[in-house]
Amino acid sequence: MRIRDKFIGILGSVFLNILLIVFLSLFAMAELQRYQTTAERGAEVITRSRAMFTLLKDLSITAFSPDTYSRLKDVFYYEKFDTTLANWEGSVGEFRAAFRAFMADPTIRALAQTDGTVRDEYKTANTMSDKAFGRLDSVNEGFHKLATSGILARDDYYLRIVTSDDLKISGLFSEVRSASYYLKNNFESYMNHFVNAITARVNETRNALTWSFLAITLFSVVVSLSLAIVFGNRILRNMKTLKAGMAGISRGDFSHHIGVISRDELGDLARDINNLADELKVNVDRILHVTRDIGSEIDSEVNLSLIRKIIVETARRETGADGVAFLPRPGDVLGEQPALAVGILEHPETLQALLASIGTRAELVVAGSEQSLFSSRIISPLPSGTGAHGLLVAVTGPHKAAFTDLDFILLRSYADFSALSIDNYLKYRELIELREAELQSLQARIQPHFLYNVLNGLIGLNRMGNRNGLEAAVLDLKDLLRYTLDHSQTVTLSEELAFVRKYLVLQKLRFGERFEYEVSCDDSCAGLRLPKLLLQPLAENALIHGIELMPGQGRLVITAQGTPNSGVRIVIRDNGAGFDLKTHDAASRVGLSNVTKRLELAYPGSSFLIDSAPGQGCTVEIVLKTQGARL
Repeated sequence: MRIRDKFIGILGSVFLNILLIVFLSLFAMAELQRYQTTAERGAEVITRSRAMFTLLKDLSITAFSPDTYSRLKDVFYYEKFDTTLANWEGSVGEFRAAFRAFMADPTIRALAQTDGTVRDEYKTANTMSDKAFGRLDSVNEGFHKLATSGILARDDYYLRIVTSDDLKISGLFSEVRSASYYLKNNFESYMNHFVNAITARVNETRNALTWSFLAITLFSVVVSLSLAIVFGNRILRNMKTLKAGMAGISRGDFSHHIGVISRDELGDLARDINNLADELKVNVDRILHVTRDIGSEIDSEVNLSLIRKIIVETARRETGADGVAFLPRPGDVLGEQPALAVGILEHPETLQALLASIGTRAELVVAGSEQSLFSSRIISPLPSGTGAHGLLVAVTGPHKAAFTDLDFILLRSYADFSALSIDNYLKYRELIELREAELQSLQARIQPHFLYNVLNGLIGLNRMGNRNGLEAAVLDLKDLLRYTLDHSQTVTLSEELAFVRKYLVLQKLRFGERFEYEVSCDDSCAGLRLPKLLLQPLAENALIHGIELMPGQGRLVITAQGTPNSGVRIVIRDNGAGFDLKTHDAASRVGLSNVTKRLELAYPGSSFLIDSAPGQGCTVEIVLKTQGARL
C-alpha cells in the first residue's frame, strides 16, 4: 500500500469514525429524546389524573354544597357548576388522550414485548384504565343528567337527588365517592408504580445507550490511533532500515541490499537504491575488465597497438558509447601513432570534427543544440609517470541519451586502469627482456663449463678406442648445442626432459659407473610448455653439489606427472651429499635464482620446494599451477 493510500486510509478511518460518532450522537440524542418523551408522557398521565381528581372535587362542591360555595367564594375562587362541568369533561378527555398516548408509545410497547415484568404491568394498566374510564364515564353521565334535571335549582335538591327515580342521579353520590376513591387510591397509585417502573427501565436503557455510545466512541478512537501508530511505526522502521542500508552503501558495501519489502514509496525507493547499488557494483567490476582483458592478451607477441585496440573496444562495450577513440600523445618515443577509433568515430570526417573541438583536460560536455554532431562527449587523459599516454574519448551520437556524471566517472576510471595496464605492459616487457638477458648469460655460463667437461669425456673415449661411444657422444653434444642456441623461449616438457636426458648421458662420460640416472614423464603432461633450460640447472646442481661430492654410487631420478587439479608435479631427487637447509642460500646460486624467477613469471602461484639434509641427498619439487599461466 502506498504511503499516500495509508494516510488516506488513516484520514478516511478518522473521518468515518467522526461520522460514526456524529451518527451515534444523533441517534443517542434521538433515543434519549424518545425516552424523555416517554417519561414525560407518563408524568403527564399522573398530572392529568390529579387535575381530573381536583376538578371532580370542585364539581362535587359546586353541585352539592352551594351554601358552602357562597360562603367560601370570597376566600377561594370557584367556577360555576356549568363551567366546572365543562372543565371536568375536557379534563376527562385530556386524561384519556394522555393515557392512550402513553400506552401507545413505541418505547412502552417495545419494553412490553421484551420485558416480562413490564408486559404484565402493561396489561394490568390497560385493565385498570378500562375500569377507571368506565367509572369516569358513569360519573360524567350522572352529572349531565343532574344538570339537565333542574333539581339543582330547588332548595331540597339534596333530598331530590337521593330520592330520584333515575338511578344515574340517585347513585351519583356513590359513583363520585367510588370514582374518586378508585382514581386516588388505586389507579393513580398503580400508575405511579407503573410509570416509575417504566422510567426505571428507560433510565437503564438510556444509561446502557450512553455507555455503549462512549464504548463505541472509545473503540473508534483506539482503532484510529492504532492504525496511525501501526502505519507510523512501519514507516519509521522502513525509514530506519533505509537509512542503515544507505549508510552501508555509502561506505562502499554495494552487496548489501536494503530489506524493505513494503509496496509503498519507501519500498520503491529501497528497490531503486538496491538497483543503484547493483549498478554501482557492476560499474566497479567493469573497471577491472580493461585490465583483465589486456592482461589476458599480453604475451611475447603483443604490442601497444593491440593493447590500445583492446582498451577502445572494451571502453565502448562497457560504457555503451556510440564511438570511442584512443588519441596517442604526440611525439611518442615509440613513434608517431595514428588515432585508433571505433563506432561512429571510424569515419574520418567525424573523427576530424572531434579532434578540432576537444582539448586535453578531462571533462564531460553535453551539447546544447540538436544540430550538434554529438549529443555528449567525455574526454579523459591516460596518466603516466611521464605525463600521459594519450586521451581516451567517448561520444554519443545525435538524438541519443547524453552521458551522465556516473558515465564520466566510469570512463575516467577506465582511463586510469588502462594507463596502469599500459604501464604494467611496459614494465612486463622490460622484465621479460631482463629475464632473456639473464637466460643468455646463463647459456653463456653453461656452455664453456659444460663443454670443458664433455670434451674431457670425449678424449677419454678416444683414448679407449670406443669409436661408437665417441660418435654417439658427439651427436648428443651437437643436439645439445643446437637446443641451447635456438632462439625459442619456450619448449614442451618432453623436449626439456629430452635435453636433460642427453645432458646426463654426456655427464656419464665423466662419472662413469658411479653415476646412474632415470628420467620419466607422463603422456598427460608431455605437451606442457615451459621456459627453456628450466630443469637443466637443477640437474647440474644435483651432479656438481651432490653426487660429485660423495664417494659412493650416485643416482639421479627426474619424474614429471599430472596432479588431480590439472597441474604438473616435477621432482628432481638425488642421493648425493645433501646440505643444511638452514645455511642454504638459493639466491647465491645463479642457476637456482634464475629458475625460480622464470618459474614465477611463467606460472604465477606455482611452488618450488627443496628438501635436503647433510648425507641424505636432495629433493627438489616443482608444482606448476597451469591455471593463469602466462605462456
